[in-house]
Amino acid sequence: MDTREIAKAREGAKAAGQKFAPVIGENKASQPLEIVQIDHTPADIILVDSLERQPIGRPWVTLAIDIATRMVTGYYTSLEAPSRLSVSL
Repeated sequence: MDTREIAKAREGAKAAGQKFAPVIGENKASQPLEIVQIDHTPADIILVDSLERQPIGRPWVTLAIDIATRMVTGYYTSLEAPSRLSVSL
């Protein structure tokens, strides 16, 4: 079943609309580095051991992107899932 329809039946149409409706507005910055967004994504690659060719895992890529200039201001690659440590690094 559709999750929106389930929420509509359980919580009402207004609550379902607030939960699933797109957020309207803009995220603008007037100066570089005023707002930096951080995003995590698993890379589309599986790393393997160089000797035994056994899978090690899928790396995570963390990007810090400046909103005003749309430039990548930093990145971090790790085999561990995103955490406060990966964001601070």
